[in-house]
Amino acid sequence: MASLFLINSPRETSAPTRVKMVQPAPQADHFQTERALALMLIAAAAVFLRAWDPWYSTAYMDESIYVVYGRMFLTHHFESPLSTPLQWSFGWYLWPAMAAVADKIGGLFALREMAATLGVITVAATYGFATRVFSNIVGLGAAAVMAVLAPAVLVSRIATRDSGCICFFALGLWAFACAWQTDRKRHWTYAALCFFAAFLCKYLVAIFFPLLVLLALWKGRKAIFIFCLPLFAACAIYAGINAHDLLYLLKYGSSYSSLRAPAAEARQIYFWNRWDFWIIAVCALSTLLFRELRRRGAILLLGACAFFAFQLKTRADYDYWKHVNYALLFLVPLAVAAIIYAVRRLYGNNYFRRMLWGVGGVVALAIAVAALGKTENTDRFVFWPDVEPVLAFFEGRLTPNDRLLVDDTVFRYYFQSTLHQYQITDPMFFRYGQNLGDDAYKNAVSAGAFTYIVLDEGIGEEARRLDVDIRPLLGGYDLQMEAFEPTLGHKVEIYARKDQVAPETMPGIRIVSPVSKSVVVPQKEQIVVQGIAKGAQPGWSAQVEVFTDRWYVAGPNVAIYPDGRFNQAISLSGQGRQQCSHLIRARLFDEKGNQRAVILNYGIARANPDGSAPLCR
Repeated sequence: MASLFLINSPRETSAPTRVKMVQPAPQADHFQTERALALMLIAAAAVFLRAWDPWYSTAYMDESIYVVYGRMFLTHHFESPLSTPLQWSFGWYLWPAMAAVADKIGGLFALREMAATLGVITVAATYGFATRVFSNIVGLGAAAVMAVLAPAVLVSRIATRDSGCICFFALGLWAFACAWQTDRKRHWTYAALCFFAAFLCKYLVAIFFPLLVLLALWKGRKAIFIFCLPLFAACAIYAGINAHDLLYLLKYGSSYSSLRAPAAEARQIYFWNRWDFWIIAVCALSTLLFRELRRRGAILLLGACAFFAFQLKTRADYDYWKHVNYALLFLVPLAVAAIIYAVRRLYGNNYFRRMLWGVGGVVALAIAVAALGKTENTDRFVFWPDVEPVLAFFEGRLTPNDRLLVDDTVFRYYFQSTLHQYQITDPMFFRYGQNLGDDAYKNAVSAGAFTYIVLDEGIGEEARRLDVDIRPLLGGYDLQMEAFEPTLGHKVEIYARKDQVAPETMPGIRIVSPVSKSVVVPQKEQIVVQGIAKGAQPGWSAQVEVFTDRWYVAGPNVAIYPDGRFNQAISLSGQGRQQCSHLIRARLFDEKGNQRAVILNYGIARANPDGSAPLCR
């Protein structure tokens, strides 16, 4: 027992430990959890608005042509008349290569989902940029507004050069703001890389570089040698290497006027259809009323003004829906900051009212711009024809020896697996013999140089001029299909050269009823499709599909009777202009599920409830 007293006790032999009380930092973030939840909701809204229903329409011509450019670039094989893309396109091959890889992985679905992903990243970059320039709450509000703002949503749903350029530019602004605050090498490096990537996607972004370089010069040697000089050198080297193509592009761009809208339509584009922008612009301008925001507001407004100077010079009116996003990256944080600072000035130290009215004001702004933009209304922003009727007609019909004249460049994308680019002629450029332009089209049509001619009223003056030039010369062609596409109601016409005979396939399939260009009276909202399959074997089946705004499978495959007949009940549910132009397609499958034949009937109208024919165009 006595030996216990010989044991050294730590409590007795060591000095007493001083307990240090940890005090929270004066600027501790007490709302980190709430902000994280809000960011999750904003991200969910951004993803939903951008990624839902990528099959809303067939490809827009700018989506499709960059996939074609990208494939040629990646394979190092350029085909006439697209052998010099840099002379006609306002950017390098970075975006076309990205688009081609996405298309290779999953077609148009993957391409548009990639654009949607870049759009969500842009929302995140807006949060980071606004947080660095102003505060966490301003960053949160700016992200919320950008998530639902119509131009930002549309540029993420239509996969063009601007989808990549805006994302890289937003990331560059975020990195630049970080570099401005921390003056770290990696932030200046990230900013330079992101801005140059944006430049490679689209040259337009270079209009902001002088302002950014001038700002960076104030930060001293590190910014000059890591940001200013590398960015300047990269752009200068690129311009030197591609000087010939850039000079040609400059001449082409200065003479290209198809993006200029008439005065009345321009007022719609810039004013009456863009109330969401003007609300944000007014809020952003009000930052000049607050002394603590005046310097930052002036710099960001100067960035927005650089864009409007470019837009005024180029008058790319029909591209304003996507170009305005460059200005919005500056204006949205300013608009939210103006609301937050106005509420702070009104309610002073009343933190509850500041929180209530600040959050309410930002939410009201987001709801207002979302409602005015009507981003949920697909028909509002799809301004190009849906070419699905044309694709259905040519399924299994095109051969590698055919030559096409089309008034829509999107067919270069859809038919590239069967035809070379020189076998497809569009309204943009054509040489026939010694003739160019209008004379070339007229002489080629008169000589029967094309196997098929496809007219869907296209987009732009070039398509309209082509239609006027060749329509009187179609005597050597037979009209094979006449329908109306579902989005804009454009008339679709497909002509075949008179010596072009559709081959009789065996096995084959035919729809007996309803026939093309007929009016049908549904019984209990349904009709019965009757067809005949030739050469069908036991165990074979038929599948019937109906096209209104997209293809719908009528039901499970139906069996083929021993005499080749098959029947399938379908619903012709097209509304509006779709009531007049249903497509019905039947496919023949063997016992292993392999497709053996396909047939299409077109122009099928559903009668009105009283049995009368609908008023079609």
